Amino acid sequence: EKIPVRALYRYDQHRYGNQTQRLLFFKNDEEHQLGKTPLPNGNVIIYRQLADEHLSYVGGMDIQYIPVRQEIELNLGQARQVQVEPILMNLRTENYVFDLEGKVSGFDRVEKWQFKLANHRDIPVDIEIFQHLEHSYWEIQNSTDMLGSYEKVDVDTVKYRLTLPAHTKEYLLTYTITLFEVTY
Repeated sequence: EKIPVRALYRYDQHRYGNQTQRLLFFKNDEEHQLGKTPLPNGNVIIYRQLADEHLSYVGGMDIQYIPVRQEIELNLGQARQVQVEPILMNLRTENYVFDLEGKVSGFDRVEKWQFKLANHRDIPVDIEIFQHLEHSYWEIQNSTDMLGSYEKVDVDTVKYRLTLPAHTKEYLLTYTITLFEVTY
């Protein structure tokens, strides 16, 4: 009860498939009522206290040794009330480059993506959406009315972060990505 936790929903097709995952984070430190010793290997079980004082099972997972001051990420499994659906809206090619023999040696592939988000919970939720790209040569244009923020994680991964209000039936996160293709 005394350990403050941070809840986060994450969509990452490479790690979890087409399911949004519910995660909890806390640190093994004194601020979180821990941190005097490392946490040993074991099972962490999360319960929610209901209005009638009974406990309801939320989820659990095995953890490995957690040193003092290290953050703990607990994956509580699929989030049925928070949904993310990626939709490829448009695909086109343009800006063809030709070699000396007249063969195509490169072009731009332009993809317009839309993520359809829904939050059926009674509270706002923080969500991260990871999109993994096919290669490292790209440029992205985000919609100007985006609720959250965009971050380039590494050479071929982007991450969107936003807070989705309670009872959001449909929020559309839209962006256009240009991939610079080279043919051999």
